[in-house]
Amino acid sequence: MQALKIKNVSFKPPTPQERRQSLANLRWWWFDYVGYNPHTAQIDFHLSDARFRMGIAGTRGGKSRAAGEEAVVYLLSGATRVWIVGQSYALCEKEFRYIYERMTSPEVIALFGGQLPLTKAVYNKDQGNMHLETKWGAVVECISLDKGGGGALGEECDLIIMSESAQIKNPKELWERYLRGRLATRHGDLIVPTTPAGKTNKHDEEGWLFNMYDKGYNANEPDYFTREWPSWENPAFTEDPYEIRRSMDAKIFAEQYEGKFMVFSGSVLNFEDNVHIIDPFDIPYHWRAYEAIDPGFSGRFVWLRSVISPAGTLFITDEYSDERLVYEMRAEEIKRHRAQAYNIHPSLWDVFTRKHNHVTRTYIDSEDPQAGAEFEQQYGIPNSMTTKEAKDVLVSVNRVNERLRWNNLWCPRIFITSNCVETIEAVNFHSWGEKGATTTRKPANDKWKHWVDCIRYICGGTLIPSEALPYGGEAIGERYWDLMDGLPGNLHPHELSRTDRRLAV
Repeated sequence: MQALKIKNVSFKPPTPQERRQSLANLRWWWFDYVGYNPHTAQIDFHLSDARFRMGIAGTRGGKSRAAGEEAVVYLLSGATRVWIVGQSYALCEKEFRYIYERMTSPEVIALFGGQLPLTKAVYNKDQGNMHLETKWGAVVECISLDKGGGGALGEECDLIIMSESAQIKNPKELWERYLRGRLATRHGDLIVPTTPAGKTNKHDEEGWLFNMYDKGYNANEPDYFTREWPSWENPAFTEDPYEIRRSMDAKIFAEQYEGKFMVFSGSVLNFEDNVHIIDPFDIPYHWRAYEAIDPGFSGRFVWLRSVISPAGTLFITDEYSDERLVYEMRAEEIKRHRAQAYNIHPSLWDVFTRKHNHVTRTYIDSEDPQAGAEFEQQYGIPNSMTTKEAKDVLVSVNRVNERLRWNNLWCPRIFITSNCVETIEAVNFHSWGEKGATTTRKPANDKWKHWVDCIRYICGGTLIPSEALPYGGEAIGERYWDLMDGLPGNLHPHELSRTDRRLAV
């Protein structure tokens, strides 16, 4: 193959017709030359000649790769300008990485006579400086909306990539007021590679992205094209989707791994009164206790206490909440509740813990470090700090729901005693916010949020089962789910009353 020689001269941008012809002539030859083998969904995406293409896919589905590889063909089509627009530079970086790696690859160097055909190639993700220019005047640059976009929003473009548009704030206004006009002069194109975040969310209250997605399936909208695919369409995705689905909420799995637009109204937790509520019981002295505090710096203060059995079953056994009290009074209430559970005076708590090797670990919301420090240093309630998993709403909600899950094969591993009235109300009514958030979905900021957050902090932490007593005696039988084998007909234990279940154990 004869090497191509490029001089540093100015080039006029191609006309829309010239660009489209070049794209058609180059695309598949180029993919073959560099060894890019798109999977089936990516092939459909590359074959479309629509101006506005939606690549809607699950996590690791290869949507950013397809967008980046397509952008390279635009760069090779003449003095084109490509923008990668994202809410942050970190989100822009994915598509830019594929472009940069391709344009600095050995194949490109060989094609251009052993030299890079670039006059500028900057890839500094930390400083947000990601920019590339070719010797024939093609340009690709990243624009962070968080940083204001600089002065670039006045340029005309051949291609705009709206990276992870589900995380872009006010995408409808951005598209209509700024980006759409940048494509007018050159009759440019738009690529939208993203994983959905609900049909609407707090950044996209009008559902602009879903409307664009919907147009791509409308035969009367020839300028629009949509291709959606699940994560496992990509051969590089090697995780077992069935294993992921086993431990994840069905709607979140459909969104994050199947690439579907879901409506997240309804309860956050899969809680059922007749399954997960039990009567209060005498807690064995040696069972480990896990507490959580939501300091309520913007609302209500909530404290929850739970204990864990030798089998690893978690029981939420006590609650306390207030408004506008000083931390000193709250600490006294917490200590009183602790002692009351074991029928001892609060002044004897330290003696009690030493005598029975009783362990209590308290997780205090890390978003209020002042509260955690004050409880620990002034009031003797050590703060174990919320873990990384507990801070991640998606992960910690999944952990709670995994414990709540029950059927013929699965036994619940978390229960709430009936005295925790506010907690039971919260788990029943705390809902996903349809105007919620991003790919790591956040629940609605309702009045039940604080109780559910406390449950998340506990389940998101490291839970160590209590030690079994040598003689096997425990104050509560947690085998009542075994009643399933002994019930007549198709009855399930949850069809019994709490009293019936307690008597049967």
